[in-house]
Order: sequence, then C-alpha cells, then structure tokens
Amino acid sequence: MKKIGFILLAFTAIVSSVSHSMAQSSTQKGTWDAAFSTGFFFANKYTAGFYDGTGTNNINRIVGNQYLREDIIREIDHTYDTTDIELPGNMKYKPAMSVGFTGAYYLADGFAIIFQGTYVKLKTVNSFLLHYNDIQFPTNTIESYLICPIYASEERTMLDIGIRRSYPINEITEWFFETGFNFTNTIVQDHKIEIGDLTYSIKSNYKNTPYVPNTNYQDYDIQQGGIGWGTMVGLGTNFNFSEQLSLQVAVTGYWNTTKIPGYEGFKFHVNPIVRLVFKNL
Repeated sequence: MKKIGFILLAFTAIVSSVSHSMAQSSTQKGTWDAAFSTGFFFANKYTAGFYDGTGTNNINRIVGNQYLREDIIREIDHTYDTTDIELPGNMKYKPAMSVGFTGAYYLADGFAIIFQGTYVKLKTVNSFLLHYNDIQFPTNTIESYLICPIYASEERTMLDIGIRRSYPINEITEWFFETGFNFTNTIVQDHKIEIGDLTYSIKSNYKNTPYVPNTNYQDYDIQQGGIGWGTMVGLGTNFNFSEQLSLQVAVTGYWNTTKIPGYEGFKFHVNPIVRLVFKNL
C-alpha cells in the first residue's frame, strides 16, 4: 500500500501544481539536456526466488548426479542423502550500483520528452544445508551437516521513454516529476553452488540431458531471461550551477515485469540516483 500511495501522491502533486502560476523554468523550449547518472538499485526480492535451487536451475543436477557424487563425498568426507537438503527460503538481492544516461528534449519551458537507459548487475547470496547420513549422534564438536553457499548474478538493462515536468522553487533550484513506460531486459549470468572447495554451476545448460563428466555432451548457451515491461515514475530536485550545468538528485520507482521463468509478475523496484546534467545543448 505504501508503494501505491507513493505513486498516487506523485500524480496528485503534479496535477495540483499545474493550476498554480509559477516562475519561468530555467529549461527552455527547443533545447536538449544530456545527463550521466549513478545510484543504487534496490530490486524486489520476488525474482530472487528463482535462485533458491529449485525449478529450472535445480540443485539436484549436481548433488544428485551419480558421476559427481563420488567427488562430493570425497571432498566432504561424508555420505549424504539428497532427500535431506535444506534449501534457502529467503533469497534476496544485494543493493547494487546503477549507471545510466538520460536525454531530454524540451517541447515547452519546463516540459520535456525523456529517453533514459540504466544498467545494473544484481547479485544474490545465501546458503543451503547438506546433511550427512553417516553421523547418527552429532555433538558440539561434530556437526551433522555442511553449510554450502548458493549464489547467482543477473544483468538488467532498463530503457525508459516518458515525460518530465519541472517547476522552479527559487533562482537556482527546481523540482521535477517524471513518468513513462519502461522496458527491462533481464539476463541470468551465472548460478553456482560451493561444496567445500568444489564449485559447480547449476545453470541449466544441458537441456533435459543429465550431465556426464569427461564426455562430448553438448553444453548449450541457453539464455534465461528476456524483455519485460512496465511503468516508471520519478521525483527529484534540480540544482542549477549555470545555464550549461546542473545536478539532479532523484528517486525513480519501477513497476515492471521480468522474463525470468516462473517469476514474471509485476513488482516494484527503487533506484535513487544522482545525475550530472549538461543543459541547453
């Protein structure tokens, strides 16, 4: 509800502001702005559930593989039961740095069409428990399980097309509102687990064929992800240093989809940013 309230509040602010007479904006009709941005992207944890070791990239491709099982048993010096593996239940993304470029063409004073591109690489890290089945009576010095990391990374490239409306506050500052359509290309880069000193990829690159070491099995470069869509809305403040240069501090919210298998619903993401703007080009 807070996220929906944020969007409604933004729309209400711009509608009410249109009815008030304000000073002329520092941006003028027929000019271009170009900006480089950086910030932090906070992704909704919904799609991180794809990396919990179930589904398409199933952890049993490794721990349940008869050809790899001997290597794992030798590494951990214990036998284990694939039916007694505790997978993480709360996968989520780490905050990630974003970089981007924004172009704006002003159709009127303070009103522009914007084109924006943003890139972010997201990472998620958690762990699963591999239980030993040859230790019946664990003690304080002998554990009955091994904690194993499971992690993944994905790239998102976001393209936004929308409008910006700016309103002066005083001679050097103004606030602005942005909204428009968003298209996001999401690509899963890697998905791995570690068992002791062994590292395995659980990304499904073998279609439905079980992996057999030291054979000529074809490793397919299967892309996981695709292009999703949605909307974006942003609020920010512009600090004018001169007629050619300004600094913008803003927060952009995305309500969009991804094409990660099984996780294609609309979710909300937040991207606080700082833009260095070259004006009146």
